[in-house]
Order: sequence, then structure tokens, then C-alpha cells
Amino acid sequence: MIVEVQFYLLAAATSFAGALVRRRAAAVGAACVLALCLYLYVAGTGSYFRFFGMFQFAPFFVLGVAGYFVLGRRDARMIPLGVIAGGLFLHAYHAYLSRGIAEVEVELSTALFFAGCILFGYLATSSANGRVAKLDRRLGDLTYALYLVHMSSIALALHFGLEGTAGFAFSAAGALVAALAIHHGVEQPLVRVRSRLRGREL
Repeated sequence: MIVEVQFYLLAAATSFAGALVRRRAAAVGAACVLALCLYLYVAGTGSYFRFFGMFQFAPFFVLGVAGYFVLGRRDARMIPLGVIAGGLFLHAYHAYLSRGIAEVEVELSTALFFAGCILFGYLATSSANGRVAKLDRRLGDLTYALYLVHMSSIALALHFGLEGTAGFAFSAAGALVAALAIHHGVEQPLVRVRSRLRGREL
């Protein structure tokens, strides 16, 4: 969460600075390149726990930014940056798992994660009928809340001694209930407040 907030603040500052000089696209591109260079420095020197160690995750954010502009805005200028970020993204994910952060099969996990990203890119550009699109939107609205609570739900399952299928089912159900509560009790009210302050809905 701390790393995410840091990157969000940097993204907001970059966008604001780009708007001031009326070169937002150039500012975003330059910031992405700088972030990837800092990733190479952190990875090359092993400075993962220095104050700038957050840039060990830069390829993930840069790939997301490039993907947004290429898929969402149809901006082909971001394709080369996306390809470079994609390669560094694989390196960063593999290196993260190789440092023993999680007990998983490193190569298999990396391959599955990359395949998932390709699938998400395909789904983001494909069209769906009304019902599927509506379900997709509802699931999308819950994803961040699910991300926030899933580890707590897993910890609770382990606390009760639930493992395997039972543990997974308990964790999934608990995370879904908590995500629904957060979405309806926190996120939607805040969105309404934001819309009132802005005078329009995004």
C-alpha cells in the first residue's frame, strides 16, 4: 500500500507538471523512462531496502501506464515503452520471487502471471454483450477492495485451521463479503462526494 501511494503521488505530480507546461504526454513518457532507469539501478545494486527501493516495482506501474495509453487511448507511441517495460516486468517479477519472498515455483508462477496479463489485455480490447459487460463492470468495481482484504481473509482462515479447499472457499467467500461491504459502504459514498465536489461524474 505504501509503495502504491508513493507511485500514485508521483503520477499525480507528473501529470500536474505536464499540464503546466502543456506537454503532459512528454512528461508522462519521461517519468516512465526515468522510473525504469531507477529500477535497473535498484536491481543492479540490490538496493531493495533503501529509501528509493520502491522503484523495484517500477516496471509493473510503467507497464500499466503504457497499457492504459495503448489499449484505452489507442496511443501507439507508448508501444515501445510497453515492450521494454514488459521485459523488465518479467525480470522484476522473477527476481522478486527468487529472493524467497514467497514459497512458490518461480518459473511457473512467472509464466502464469505473464499469461494472465496477456489475457487481461485481450479482454480489455474485446467486446461483450450487455449482460457480460454489466457483470464484468460489477466484478471490476470489487477488484481493488478484494485486493485490500484478501490477505486478511486468508489469515483468518489459517487462524481457524482451514487449509486446502475449505480454506480457499472460506477465504474467497470472506474476501468477497468484505469487498462488497467496502464497495457499498466506503467507495460509493466517496465517489458521490467526489462527484458533488467536482460538479460532474467521471
